[in-house]
Amino acid sequence: MPKVSFQETGVNHEAEAGASILDLCNDVDSGIMFGCRGGMCGTCLTTVVEGKLVPAGEQEKGTLDAVGAEPNQRLSCQAKLGETDVVLTPA
Repeated sequence: MPKVSFQETGVNHEAEAGASILDLCNDVDSGIMFGCRGGMCGTCLTTVVEGKLVPAGEQEKGTLDAVGAEPNQRLSCQAKLGETDVVLTPA
């Protein structure tokens, strides 16, 4: 089972592959802020320090482009946990 580490708060949490990062953030003190929760505003822009998440969908890609995100940044409200451990930090 992959582990998510939230670098800002030092919290580690195991979850099933495919789990919503938003749901994980709601379960623990992640240090990641959320605005619209619908992939439109970019408030939850997060840097993937290590590991990989499930590839971004079209809506997330559009918002990432609009906010000028770096290749290793994702929207926590849209991202899903992949098969590997991942370390995240607010952008």
